[in-house]
Amino acid sequence: MPRPYGRLVCFHNYESHPYLGLYHPRSDMSSAEPTKLGKPFFSTTCLVIYGSVCYTIHRKSRRSVFQTFSTLLLGMRSMNEDEIKRITDYIFLEDTDKSADIALVFGTMYWQYPLQKVLGLYRSNLIRGVIFSGGINRHSGKNEARKMAKEAVKSGIQETDIMIEDKSINTLENVRFSKEILAREIGFENIRSIVAIVKHYHSRRALMTMKRHLPQCIILKSCPYQLFDFTKENWHLSEKGREKVLQELDKIRVYLAKGNLAEI
Repeated sequence: MPRPYGRLVCFHNYESHPYLGLYHPRSDMSSAEPTKLGKPFFSTTCLVIYGSVCYTIHRKSRRSVFQTFSTLLLGMRSMNEDEIKRITDYIFLEDTDKSADIALVFGTMYWQYPLQKVLGLYRSNLIRGVIFSGGINRHSGKNEARKMAKEAVKSGIQETDIMIEDKSINTLENVRFSKEILAREIGFENIRSIVAIVKHYHSRRALMTMKRHLPQCIILKSCPYQLFDFTKENWHLSEKGREKVLQELDKIRVYLAKGNLAEI
């Protein structure tokens, strides 16, 4: 059974998830016994203090505080080359052949980056249509999908080739709400493949969400773009890179336990 909190392991069959092997499934984090983590390096007292500070400053939920715990724990330890490679290969997904019937563009306030990707695919005749997905961004206050669609039309994409999903506020809603529009406007019997245009460190979770909620006959592909100052090759050398990648690992752990994702 999944154990999202208390012990920093979610699944007992951790060997099928490269990053979960970093934690021993039967080791309590307060134990003095050696584990796959190497040795305890953060006392329970420190964790309690850190959690209290996180909750007080950020007013986070209990789940978010524990997510921060596990991200901090893995980020603070020294990862060896094998662990870095396994995490890299697991998180960063990109298809060589990016041709597809539809491009699903996941919303972001940094709309210029996914827009350049979809324009490249469209101008190369690698996609027939595009659905922009994203509601009101909590940072910018703008509607992500409508902003991207407006700029896409200015850049030469035909309005008849664009669909807009403008209500979603997270990855799960991106996929579920877009599914409804695709089923209504095109019909999945007319769609063989969908390429996800997504942040490079978000590519696996996006495809896992799509696999869980879209028809199984659909071929799923990834067309990622780089965001922030880290790449697939050097994420582990950057504070922002470690933060984003390790948060993705933790989100995958939690959302798999909830049944929102399917492994690929």
